[in-house]
Amino acid sequence: MIGAKIGQTIDDGDRGCMGHALELAGERKTVVWTNKMTGVTYRMTPTRNFKQGNEACREFTTAVSAGKKRDSVKGVACRSGEGEWVFKL
Repeated sequence: MIGAKIGQTIDDGDRGCMGHALELAGERKTVVWTNKMTGVTYRMTPTRNFKQGNEACREFTTAVSAGKKRDSVKGVACRSGEGEWVFKL
């Protein structure tokens, strides 16, 4: 999902935090967390809600930092039939 080596550090806990941020955060409300195992800090901001067919979707930006390394990505995720967020970058 996120480029370079930082993207390789995303684990299931981070994916869970991303899903919670998409589910619970209001538009333009940033959710910040740090993975204590990897030391990576995430700042995820849902930026726009929309529908794609019957799916609820959200655009978002995520800034990632690990030490002096920084990366960011813009993307889209849509809620699947089971309620999980599926990333569609």
